[in-house]
Amino acid sequence: MGRAPLRAVAMRVRRLPYLERGLCAVAVLLLVIAVYLHGGNDIRLSFRATSEGAGSIQLYYSEESGFSESRSQIFAIGDAADRHMTNPISGTISKGIRVDPQPGMKALYVCDITLWIGSSQRLVRGSQFRSSNEVKAAPNGRCTTLTVDPRAADPQTLLDMAPFQSEIQAVNRAAERSVRVLVSVALLLFLAVALLGRWRRGYAQAGLSVPDMHRVLPGMYLFFALVLGSLFVVVTPPGGVPDEPAHLAKIVLVENGQWVGGHEGAVLDPPLSKLLGPFDGFLNPATQFEAAEVLEHASAPLRCRPAKEDFVGSAASYSPTMYTVGAVLLNLSCRADTTVGAFFYAARWLNLLLSVTLTFFALRAAGPLSWPIAMFALMPMSLFEQASLTADSMTLGLGFLMMGLHAGLASGHLQLTRRLELGILVASVALAFTKPGAAWLCAGFLLTWPAYRPHVRRFAVMCFMLILVPWILHATWVLWSSQYGIPRVGIDVSANVNALTEDPSRVAMLVWNTFTGDEGEFLYMSVVGRLGWLDVVMSYWAYSLGYLVLAASLLMKGDATRDPPRFTRPVAILLGLGAVLIPVAPMYLYWTTQSAQAVQGLQGRYFIPMLAFIACWVAWRAEPARFAVALFSFLVVLVINVNALYHLVARYYG
Repeated sequence: MGRAPLRAVAMRVRRLPYLERGLCAVAVLLLVIAVYLHGGNDIRLSFRATSEGAGSIQLYYSEESGFSESRSQIFAIGDAADRHMTNPISGTISKGIRVDPQPGMKALYVCDITLWIGSSQRLVRGSQFRSSNEVKAAPNGRCTTLTVDPRAADPQTLLDMAPFQSEIQAVNRAAERSVRVLVSVALLLFLAVALLGRWRRGYAQAGLSVPDMHRVLPGMYLFFALVLGSLFVVVTPPGGVPDEPAHLAKIVLVENGQWVGGHEGAVLDPPLSKLLGPFDGFLNPATQFEAAEVLEHASAPLRCRPAKEDFVGSAASYSPTMYTVGAVLLNLSCRADTTVGAFFYAARWLNLLLSVTLTFFALRAAGPLSWPIAMFALMPMSLFEQASLTADSMTLGLGFLMMGLHAGLASGHLQLTRRLELGILVASVALAFTKPGAAWLCAGFLLTWPAYRPHVRRFAVMCFMLILVPWILHATWVLWSSQYGIPRVGIDVSANVNALTEDPSRVAMLVWNTFTGDEGEFLYMSVVGRLGWLDVVMSYWAYSLGYLVLAASLLMKGDATRDPPRFTRPVAILLGLGAVLIPVAPMYLYWTTQSAQAVQGLQGRYFIPMLAFIACWVAWRAEPARFAVALFSFLVVLVINVNALYHLVARYYG
């Protein structure tokens, strides 16, 4: 009789799926707090700064391995009045703080430098600056004058933090202990969930495995992508996306009837200067604006009058198909005599809507393989590019759509029909006329072999139609339009071609250095998010969380009707790695100098479709963890996108 109450309690627990859900939610929250504590601590630096002229400084917070862009911040310095800045510092400061004034900057006055360690306040003396040949430090009371050598290409000086190392290390040790405790408790909670799941009957039916997760994922993605993407549309000033002025010029040229080519001094209607207004000079980190300036420019009338002017022609060789939406809208805006803002922001938003819609259908098509695609598509870098006037918007949307169609057919989520094959053909041809190298994703059709097992001849014909035909179209277009390609100033394309044929081992070493050397860190960061003109860096912990979400997406394969053959994963990895190397070629030919130690001009955003392709095909099922991963992923996606928006606003509006 004494065991009856215990049995009653046990039966209630067995019928309570919300217990596991609650434990998963607590574990995810503890992991988020642990990642946040790992990327930051209670250390802050405050100071006042002014200069005889406008400029900027970049602060690097050192690690044991030295200084890196990922742990640095850029601050605009005006000449009107002192600017007071307080900023948190992530991790350690083992070698001090490196201060890099902008080249050519006049005297810089830094005052009241204070280091906050926990609740303690420490005054940093001017004598702790280490003068160099490029920057001279002259302490004067509570201020220090930094004088920059006008001939210095990369001026820098070091602020010695050795007197505070013991206190900094104490704070770091406390944070590390907290991280270990939080992670341990979270792992114990996940273990408890697994044990409860095995013990309680009806585990799968209770909903913890969320069998319908991949059915609701497209709708969830659509909501998040449109809301967050719309915020990027509004917050980013005109031209505030890498190369957006060049792509805007391409839109004008296409609307004017010049579908390919374009050169400096051409006639544009309307002129690019009228569309961009005062929003230029983004490569200068001191460039900032007032919200009133943006509103004033947006409300200006769109006067479509032809004028001859210079413009950046780096998008001249791209296919006009990627600019159709912008060109049609520009034509309608000119006819309606609307405002600059009405055209500019409507064009961005329509690009976002089209690209996100294509991704939405990709997720619906991919079914059980959709989760990795969704997570890559929700990274700040992806949304930022989709919400722009650049060619990346359409390239990302069509790339995701191609993956989704192939994945859905291979997994059995989509039935093999002539209509589906026609849809894949249309998407393949459209992808063939996007950015160079993107058509490589058509090779993913090879992985749909399980759907064609009873129809070998049909599969061979479809491989020709859906892989070789788009490749031929893509290669023909790229080779023909390359005559309109404009190399970087000072680049000898023929010399790079000769170097490739005469000494391929050196070029291979350049590629190796690109992914493993100092440039590699920039590439990995810009997969998750390097916004603005690649100078808007999110918080250090946001990158860790972003990659954690991308890695966790590999556990989120759903219940497929058809299991893939064993060769699927290795073939997908080989195809994906081949696609990753394709963007290297044009960057080497058109952007890399002969003396470079790595391929120049590469950005992580070029590799987003290829990395999503690999993740989609190599994902596997981790049944007990799927609810926790889903909860964790969407929480992190929201947090890091808000962090990206915050830093974007801070960069452009102070």
